Amino acid sequence: MSGLPFPGKPQQKQDKKKVKDEVKEPLVEGFEIPGKRLGSSQDILQSLSQVSYIQTIVDKEDYVILNVESRDLTNKPYLFSIIHLKPDTIQVLYTVTPGMSPRKRRVDILRYFFTVLSMVSEYYEIRMAVVYQLFEDSIDKISEYVTLDYEEMYARYDSIKSENERLKSDIAKISETSREISKENYDLKTKIDDLKIKLDRLSKHSDDSLKVRLMEWINEHQGEINVPEVARMYSVPDAKIEELLNELMREGYLKSIS
Repeated sequence: MSGLPFPGKPQQKQDKKKVKDEVKEPLVEGFEIPGKRLGSSQDILQSLSQVSYIQTIVDKEDYVILNVESRDLTNKPYLFSIIHLKPDTIQVLYTVTPGMSPRKRRVDILRYFFTVLSMVSEYYEIRMAVVYQLFEDSIDKISEYVTLDYEEMYARYDSIKSENERLKSDIAKISETSREISKENYDLKTKIDDLKIKLDRLSKHSDDSLKVRLMEWINEHQGEINVPEVARMYSVPDAKIEELLNELMREGYLKSIS
């Protein structure tokens, strides 16, 4: 009995294959906005950890936020969105399943994106004009799709507007902080340059000072001098040491012994 095919099993496989064939692939849509990343990976990941239903993956320089809303029969993500937090852009990709309104789906994604953006806005420098465009796009999509009465539609508009104002305030604070840090960095660089100049001046010896040092060296080494070694000690060319030695001989302080 164990070697015989189980009754109905081939038909069961055929039914599963038929159901699988009927599952259509979702459409993939998306958008992106420019934004310069300022925060560290630890700060960004800590902010995103507040939301339990998203998964955050580090892919080289990108932080990938994955939100799986539903899966197909093979347990693969079917309805989902992916946000790539890149060093210079934020990219959003999402699926639209068959039978779903693309306009409503985009409104839902924009609302979700604004939530994520509010969480990481402290660590990104984003031009407000781009945020306004997204905001206007979300309003257009809402006006095209919704069939709600005026009060409910206005309430949603007001909520998005308030969120936009909060984002604007956060971005303004980030911009101000960035300007202050840039100024501090410039002041610090100026001080370092000044110190380098002073150090360079102190490290240089005058000709008279070097002559005194040469006389001391010759006295300490029984009338002998190693020109390369002395030049290296005082950070001057060999030719400079020889020039000063010649001057000392012309002035009568030294005599050449053949």
